[in-house]
Amino acid sequence: MRDPAGKPAVDLSLKLGGIAAQGITGSAHLGARGPLDAMVLDAGVGPASWGGKPLSLATEALLDVPDQKVTLRRLNATARGENLKLQGPAVLTYGATMGVDHLRATLGAVTGGENAVLDIKGHIKPTLTLNADLRNLTPALAEPFSPGLRAQGVVSASAALRAHWLSRMVRLT
Repeated sequence: MRDPAGKPAVDLSLKLGGIAAQGITGSAHLGARGPLDAMVLDAGVGPASWGGKPLSLATEALLDVPDQKVTLRRLNATARGENLKLQGPAVLTYGATMGVDHLRATLGAVTGGENAVLDIKGHIKPTLTLNADLRNLTPALAEPFSPGLRAQGVVSASAALRAHWLSRMVRLT
């Protein structure tokens, strides 16, 4: 840690190699760099495999402790032939106000095809005002985790959740 009495800043890293557990093998890393109002956090897995198939994770976020927010700048993951990808920055707030400002991610097969899309935005605290949309989710995405699944169709769903935590009545729509 640099300048702990003035403007504290960290420069931490952790690297793990030779991981072997529950069918997962490979390496991972974690890092935190910078001052408390602009700390870059990163985590990753890879090169790695899960059940003999490629496994990877690459994340990066910007933490602002005084303003109680995290900007998720990158999230890419691959597991068992599926890809999860953040489509743009998402701001997560914590503290007196808790919420998410436009988290949009896609999930799809490495081999291509149409991706499922998840959009989430709103607040959880002090009042619940959360909107979520899921589009284009197909049973094919579950196949790597449930071999032999014989389902067909496409799922799309929207949710608008509203509640006041101090109220005795909670109404969800």
